[in-house]
Amino acid sequence: MTEAFVHTLRLNAAFRAEWLRSIIGKEIDSESVEVSTRTTYKNELTNTSIYPDIRIRGDLASGATFTILVEVKWDAPYSFDQIAKYDRLLAGSLEAHLVFICARSLQWRAARQNAARIQHARFHVFKWEQIFEQLQRASYECAFTEELIGFMRNQGLNPGEPITLEMTAAYLVAKPFMPRLERYANKLMHEFDWGFLPHAYRDPSKLDIRSRWGRLALEFAPAPSWNGAITIGFLYDNSDHKVPFADGSGNSVDLFMRIEAQSSIAGRSAANKAINAKLTGLRETGGVVRYEGDGINRNSHTLVIVQRSLTDLLVGNEDEQLQQMHDQILRWSNALFADGTVAEALAKLGSPAA
Repeated sequence: MTEAFVHTLRLNAAFRAEWLRSIIGKEIDSESVEVSTRTTYKNELTNTSIYPDIRIRGDLASGATFTILVEVKWDAPYSFDQIAKYDRLLAGSLEAHLVFICARSLQWRAARQNAARIQHARFHVFKWEQIFEQLQRASYECAFTEELIGFMRNQGLNPGEPITLEMTAAYLVAKPFMPRLERYANKLMHEFDWGFLPHAYRDPSKLDIRSRWGRLALEFAPAPSWNGAITIGFLYDNSDHKVPFADGSGNSVDLFMRIEAQSSIAGRSAANKAINAKLTGLRETGGVVRYEGDGINRNSHTLVIVQRSLTDLLVGNEDEQLQQMHDQILRWSNALFADGTVAEALAKLGSPAA
């Protein structure tokens, strides 16, 4: 991927000019640009060699020189220590830029959060899907750029189409947008942090995405039991969960979070007591709350379910919508689990001492 991107930078002058302008913010002398890979630098702190993925040098239209070091990531995680090493290489350069390119939103956010720690260069973070759009604008009369665009699309590095109100309306008639919900569920699972859930629910081997019982959900099951499972995702058919949708209708789609357990499990009363103590705070975080004994929830497995109409969250592009969904789930989770009492009660479900 890196070599193909470098070749495109060298070959496609229109893309090269647009991309460099988006980084530097100034006009450049396109003929002066040199793009190289795996250039060797000396790490003065450890007396070892450093090999940035890409180095770009050239002149601005004003005559000043610029240097850009680029770190490219595909599946490997973001490392601030690695970026900091590249930053030190640029100490003393007047027009120095450091670029990080990644595939996943989680890496992108992590890198942006550390931007203020970069000392010697201006730091820029791109997702491949952002670069995809720039490549598309400059793909005319460049067959290699078209090939790279096709490869990126096949690898899912193109921007996703956001869910629209029109899609939702069409779904309510023919339900054609399940693949889009599946994409959103997978992005939520793989590209966002779930460390705010209780520790017992963080085992990746116990995490799955399933479409059943009228929901497409991330299922966080505590090891080794299912009782106390937390399901988070999209409720599209409420006949099994036996609650109205958040908008009060019988035909809608909700973002939801649910805690469930067998109706006769030992410790259920204590779990309900712990959850009920959080209901006021939970309602204040957004959406509607249904719980055992409220006269509305009619599913005997549900300890609590909190829902918000999906249409409330369909603002902006795909990334913005996903961030709003994750933010809402985080607020619900914090309201339930922040002080540990609910997690403690769930952990005792099924225990003889419960």
